Amino acid sequence: MIARRSTKIKRVGIDWDLIARHGGIAKGTPIVMEKGWKKREFEAALAAAYEVVNKRDGNRSRVTGVELFAEHASDKSRREHNHLGERSTHPEKITDPSNIFLCSTLEHKYLTSHAIEIEGEDANQRLIFRWNLAMLNGNPPPFRLLSKRRSQNRAAA
Repeated sequence: MIARRSTKIKRVGIDWDLIARHGGIAKGTPIVMEKGWKKREFEAALAAAYEVVNKRDGNRSRVTGVELFAEHASDKSRREHNHLGERSTHPEKITDPSNIFLCSTLEHKYLTSHAIEIEGEDANQRLIFRWNLAMLNGNPPPFRLLSKRRSQNRAAA
């Protein structure tokens, strides 16, 4: 009779301790962890920028001068951080304090709907606000603006 070779596969154990002692298997950092680190860094930078803005503006609205509070029931005095250059169109300026100013939630709604126009590009400098009367649809302005030009409001061109 002819001796046959064994057709069974010989199993070899992997010595994971030996691999770990020699630096392990280089796979790189998982993407989930990198994204988490970037998100935490971004949130910390944004919180720092908001702190600078809160101190600079003295927790007062730049639009009306009303005192603002972080968590308040009234939209007229709840604090919002508005960006001069929108976050979606100017991502490089999101954490730049010169791009952020304080306003109330009510004022923020009018700013985002373009019923209030902003003149100025640096929040560290003077910002001028004026009503866009065309966006108010013939209604009178709901509140007085703190800083405005002497020429007052104008209809949108």
